[in-house]
Amino acid sequence: MTEPAKTDSVRPATVTAAPGRGSAPRWAVGVRALLGVAAIAGGVGVYAVLWSTRPEPAVRPQADRVITVSAVPAAARDVRRAWTGYGTARAMTAADVAAEVAGRVVEKPDSIEPGVRVERGQLIAALDPGEYADRLAAAEDAIAALEAQLERLDVEAAALAETVDLAEQSVALSERELDRAKAALARGAATENEIDRLTRDLIRLRRELTDARQRLDSVPTRRAEAVAQLDQQRASARQAERDLNRTRITAPIAGALESVGVDEGDWLGVGATVARIVDLSRVEVPVRLPASAAGAIRVGDEVRLTAEGAAARSWAARLDRIAPVADAQTRTITAYAVVEQPGADAASGALLPGRFLTAAVASRTPQRRVIIPRAAIVGDRVAIVGDGSTVVTRAVRVAHHLDGVFDDLHPDITEWAALDAGVEPGELVIITNLTEIEDGVAVRVEGPSTGDGARGGGP
Repeated sequence: MTEPAKTDSVRPATVTAAPGRGSAPRWAVGVRALLGVAAIAGGVGVYAVLWSTRPEPAVRPQADRVITVSAVPAAARDVRRAWTGYGTARAMTAADVAAEVAGRVVEKPDSIEPGVRVERGQLIAALDPGEYADRLAAAEDAIAALEAQLERLDVEAAALAETVDLAEQSVALSERELDRAKAALARGAATENEIDRLTRDLIRLRRELTDARQRLDSVPTRRAEAVAQLDQQRASARQAERDLNRTRITAPIAGALESVGVDEGDWLGVGATVARIVDLSRVEVPVRLPASAAGAIRVGDEVRLTAEGAAARSWAARLDRIAPVADAQTRTITAYAVVEQPGADAASGALLPGRFLTAAVASRTPQRRVIIPRAAIVGDRVAIVGDGSTVVTRAVRVAHHLDGVFDDLHPDITEWAALDAGVEPGELVIITNLTEIEDGVAVRVEGPSTGDGARGGGP
């Protein structure tokens, strides 16, 4: 057997530092801490000395600062307030053309396509008229038969009246003959058989008279029945004629075809949509305006409608009517602007239904207001060139904004603010460098803004 190998185990040696070597005494650590604190305190002291002895920067007196600005004179003008709203155009006259009878389309003109203009009564499509023509013919035949029947009744009534007259005469003669026979029987000149025969003849004649009268009396009733049937058949004929005419589907109004939904060979039920026609000659825009405009606008006021986007355009319109109730949720009223464009079509640049528009409604009565450039107002304040060409800032109250050009004030500014208070006509309102100026700053006004047109009467 092999003996297990012997291994030598080595124990780690323990090293013990000798006292007084490899570690600092406690008094040395304290000295070092004191030196650090002293260095920091010295630095703070030096900073304080430098701060207290710093040189003061030279301050230029505010009165010596002169900033070059542009200014526009405030002006009193008679201006009309413009209310802005939004709406979507719609055709005032439009018609959905539908089939009024059922049938198969047998004709559709080649010119009937979307976008094509049609006139009132122009054919759009035609249905198979065969069934409706047969109904009309049957009703007309029935009318002819009833009219003939009425003629026969008239002849019959005349004949029966004559028959009744003759029967009445025969009865009268028979009664007189019977009376004579009875008198003769009383004298012995006649027999009982003769009396019986005359009596039977009288009864027969009376029966014939009664029958003739009954037939004559029935004529008015039979005539009334025939007249009623005739009226019914005439109504059926009129309906059949209408249905026959309805197989030709025509334009109910003049306008442009918005859509066409049938082709030759299609089967149409009653009410099936055939086409839609819109008349572009009058287009209406329901415009939502602030409720505060209700007291300022009137029917007939001018409206400028603008379409944004790549195909931006504008159209002149007038208010046609104003809704009597305001919307409590949106705080708006609805005013209806109408654009008149006779003979318009899509290719002529007309206002088309469905376009979203911005509307500016100008009040009819102008008001005297002080106007200044809209850009001059920062917050609710403006800067005025005061005495000594120094800046004076004031609070202003804006009545409304307006767009326009006032060449005598500034030919390049188109956006203005009409004020209720804050600026007097003729005062120069600063429009540039507004972030650099404040009350008391001296300014130099560049350009010809001297206020010459500040009290003019209009743009």
